Amino acid sequence: RLLERVAAARSAQELLSGGRVPQLPQFASSPLVQRERGRYEEECLCTARIEARRAALHADLSRVLVVDMRFPWNGVGNSLTRWLAVLQLGLAAGRATFLWMSDGGFEPWRP
Repeated sequence: RLLERVAAARSAQELLSGGRVPQLPQFASSPLVQRERGRYEEECLCTARIEARRAALHADLSRVLVVDMRFPWNGVGNSLTRWLAVLQLGLAAGRATFLWMSDGGFEPWRP
């Protein structure tokens, strides 16, 4: 069942990327990465369920949350936990969540 969920998540990712999932063969073929991936697929069933749900929400797009985050950020390291919290909130609300970001600070939306 886990492999089915991973396949569903991969299918959604392929749909979103135009059918092509970028591959990094040197990275993916590393023995360490292969061990970690095997461990993940065997032991992280909860994470796989969450990722499958996220992928399904993003494949359907019938319930979407766009969070306007166009204001100055104080570095990736200081902001990553905030971005992840917003994405987790959207997932918990059952919505495909997107962060609307800009490197120029706040810019009012214009149709």
